[in-house]
Amino acid sequence: MLKQILRRSSQTAVATALLAFVGWTFSAPSRTVATAPPALAAPAASHFDIGAPLLAVNTAENTLSVIHPLCLEVLARIPTGAGPSEAAVSEDGQTVFVVNSGTPQNPIGTLSIIDIASREEVRRVALDGLRDPRGAVQAGGKIYFSAEGGRTLARYDPEMERVDWSVASGQRGARTLTLSPNRRALYAANSGSNTVTVIDIGATPQGTTPKTTHIRVGKRPEALDVSPDGRELWVGHAGGTLSIIDTATQQVKESVAVGGAPGRLKFTLDGRFVLVTDRERSALLILDAASRQEVKRVTFMGQPSSLLVARDGRRAFVCSGSTKKDLRSVRRLFEVDLESMKVTGLLATPSGLNALALPEASPSNA
Repeated sequence: MLKQILRRSSQTAVATALLAFVGWTFSAPSRTVATAPPALAAPAASHFDIGAPLLAVNTAENTLSVIHPLCLEVLARIPTGAGPSEAAVSEDGQTVFVVNSGTPQNPIGTLSIIDIASREEVRRVALDGLRDPRGAVQAGGKIYFSAEGGRTLARYDPEMERVDWSVASGQRGARTLTLSPNRRALYAANSGSNTVTVIDIGATPQGTTPKTTHIRVGKRPEALDVSPDGRELWVGHAGGTLSIIDTATQQVKESVAVGGAPGRLKFTLDGRFVLVTDRERSALLILDAASRQEVKRVTFMGQPSSLLVARDGRRAFVCSGSTKKDLRSVRRLFEVDLESMKVTGLLATPSGLNALALPEASPSNA
């Protein structure tokens, strides 16, 4: 199968990673495609938003890699703090904020602030002693993250250069965060408490405690995303079900059985489809958002661990781990064309990729 799709192998070690589209501009090289039947031919260049490369946070080597979105080749690596796990990009696309979880021996978090243009870490800041920080999303120019060690959700203000807000949720295992489309609600999946936390971050006066709600869902929730119209929050559980929450009532209104082990979940930009990674069956499930029915299943080599929908809305990226047939550690980044619903690109790396994110704007659009 691999001979029938685009191959690009990097010699650079890329470990547990986060991918994000940022607003860099560069010319697109020709996209070489191996001999393949028409169904697996690479999409035309017009399918791609080539102004935004991919970023990969490499946990094992404490770096941030820059990956070309067409060639899927590693272009550069930028040092970060210890144990980088997640990242978010500023509203103007100029700065990347990498959340560093520290080490098992010293899980005190830091934040690497990386300038896109110079490809340098310009500052590294402490996160007020918060332990084992995870998750990273940007809203209103501020970076929201979780701190598993203290069962806390917190916010970093780049202008003030400090953590200016924190909420003790009391919930365990908050590793996955997402925002409502209007950026007024923060959602956290708490895998250790079987809940989703909702925090009103839009209408809370400075210095006051925001309204916080905990919604009971299925066992070990981890995957979650909000529909583009903001009406539904979908949550995936390790047991093979999805909870669909009405965001207005903050109640679970429907449960959908999909089987397997959902790990990550994303809506397509038009809201028509919901993409769900299935770690148990090494697949990407594509569901019709309206009917809740599976319309396509794309299988991969290895266990998928992360998911990203591209800014152009035409592609998704899925990362997967090694298989039993691999002679050495290999992680793979698959590109999926969302029109044909087929794999159209591949990057193989010596080690892992994980936790995908998407910034909202590039410098040219800010």
